[in-house]
Amino acid sequence: MAPEILQRQGYNRAVDWWAVGVMIYRMLLRKFPFGGILRSTIFGRITHQEPTFPKHLSHNAVDITSNLLDKNPSSRLGSSIRGAEDVKMSPFFKVCLCFRHLKTHCHDKK
Repeated sequence: MAPEILQRQGYNRAVDWWAVGVMIYRMLLRKFPFGGILRSTIFGRITHQEPTFPKHLSHNAVDITSNLLDKNPSSRLGSSIRGAEDVKMSPFFKVCLCFRHLKTHCHDKK
């Protein structure tokens, strides 16, 4: 849950980009970025702490994840007028995914 929801502020589609950040973090590290047992602990970490990243994680992975988990919804990756285009332009995706090929169902066979 994005910090702006927990703080009962108004929210918009930026909360969806927050969720994408949580999903990428979980896929890369097999844990949640703001873990804990008690709901109050988790909510406190979401609103007041930054996620931590192991040293072995690539710069591009840390960059996209931390930008999607930006606590400020107006500066969060994907929240600008360009939306998903900004996310797709991230070096994280440029290295491993071609959206044009994905759209046409084509890929290089290696």
